[in-house]
Amino acid sequence: MGPTRQQPGAVESPSTGLPAFPLTAPQQGPPAPWWWVGCHGGAGASMLTAALAHTNAADAHGRWPAPQRPDLARAVVVARTHYHGLQMAQLAARQWASGGTPEGVEVLGLVLVTDAPGKLPRPLREFAHLVSGGFPRVWEIPWFEEIRCGAPPAPQHPAYRRIEKDLSRVVSGGIPHA
Repeated sequence: MGPTRQQPGAVESPSTGLPAFPLTAPQQGPPAPWWWVGCHGGAGASMLTAALAHTNAADAHGRWPAPQRPDLARAVVVARTHYHGLQMAQLAARQWASGGTPEGVEVLGLVLVTDAPGKLPRPLREFAHLVSGGFPRVWEIPWFEEIRCGAPPAPQHPAYRRIEKDLSRVVSGGIPHA
């Protein structure tokens, strides 16, 4: 388990040559138990919104959610497991840790959506492990060939059920926050 709150003194964009994380404009919308924050195009936020539509979670359309006072805006960052996706998830973690997200945003975790069939190559596995340390919790969605071919996601799949169960417990207070 990684950090559960912002880290004073964290730097949003260290001198790595990478741009600052681009998700800065808050997404307004109706209250939602949590928001899927796709940190790059094709991350899988829309797929998760469809798969778990019955939870009323919302797609933040590539932006941090805007809290509806007095509530927090709970965010779940979504990224593919390719290099660019992991790099953008890392930048999202840095932005959140440095206090660069809108006030009242609580990051609940990261969903890593498998980007190709087969085993993740070792360098990406190691990078995913490193990036995962920047989030309170991490879930993985396996490769679904049928989704790639246009079928809707199957909400009964154990990967979706596990995410739903964990997030429902978190937002109802069943899992302690540090």
